Amino acid sequence: MSHILTCAFTGHRPDHFPFQYDESHPDCVRLKNRMLTEVINIAYAGTTLFLSGMAQGVDTWGAEIVLEMRQTCSSLRLVCVLPCADQVANWTDEAKKRYFSILCRANRLICLHEHYTDRCMMERNRFMVDHADSLLAVCNPKIRSGSTATLHYAQAKGIPVNLIDTRKI
Repeated sequence: MSHILTCAFTGHRPDHFPFQYDESHPDCVRLKNRMLTEVINIAYAGTTLFLSGMAQGVDTWGAEIVLEMRQTCSSLRLVCVLPCADQVANWTDEAKKRYFSILCRANRLICLHEHYTDRCMMERNRFMVDHADSLLAVCNPKIRSGSTATLHYAQAKGIPVNLIDTRKI
């Protein structure tokens, strides 16, 4: 049986971007189109399984891209890796609705903790890298963040990284 190639997403939450939560902003539209192009290229190279940590922003956009692509490429799979079951406890109703809509369409859910802990986000990020053949990172690698730490963790493990440097958006 052949190995299924897997790609994990990591990236900033909307408040790290100049456009914040305005997904109609031209910079956000451009970023999401760049992500789509990267996911298409990754899938074309043979990756069929994608891991999303389901944070708002890049994780959510990546999951939605995979779900959209799955309509025409049925071999694609989405696994949502949740840091904790109560991840959305403080999110807006609209964000929760979007989150659960993705979870309902995912091929699999993995939940690492019942409740939030001070390490659950980092554990989620490392779990995804530990189970991936590549990483799509959408972040500014010069700032300290969970996404940057995930990027460095993947690099230290020798996992290939496709980086969309948000300083260049």
